[in-house]
Amino acid sequence: MVSYDDDWSAHHPSIAATPPGSIDPAWDGTMHVVWDEQNDADAGIPHTYEIHYSSSPGSTGGRQWSNDEPAEGDKIISSTARQKSGGGAQTNEYFSLDALDPSIAVDRLGFVHVVWRQLYDDGSWEIIYSRSTDNGIQWTGFAGGADKVISHRNV
Repeated sequence: MVSYDDDWSAHHPSIAATPPGSIDPAWDGTMHVVWDEQNDADAGIPHTYEIHYSSSPGSTGGRQWSNDEPAEGDKIISSTARQKSGGGAQTNEYFSLDALDPSIAVDRLGFVHVVWRQLYDDGSWEIIYSRSTDNGIQWTGFAGGADKVISHRNV
């Protein structure tokens, strides 16, 4: 099982593999999976969908996944705490809600790229981009980074 049963329903999986010749040969053949999953509750907003991630080292042939142990749980790469930026600056006007329909790709260097659609409390949907340059260990949007809104609606 790739998704660990720590939340509710898992939907819309997408998979990609790190090609041979990546920056780190240990990454070659790694399988990366993303999906949207409904959580129990997040910051007072019940049953919000988030983007989850798991990986399987190429050497295991899909028999071992990064979230195999219950204590690990799934890695969540989206956040309902994200705010939509307006005019290049973060604003407190629009908070993100559901994150749905992820898609994943791995480039020839082994960097992992994920996009999904994000609902904001102003009713707009935006396309969000996040990436990992260390084989899925860290993602933009965490540890001081920021997810990138790549679509914009004039408000």
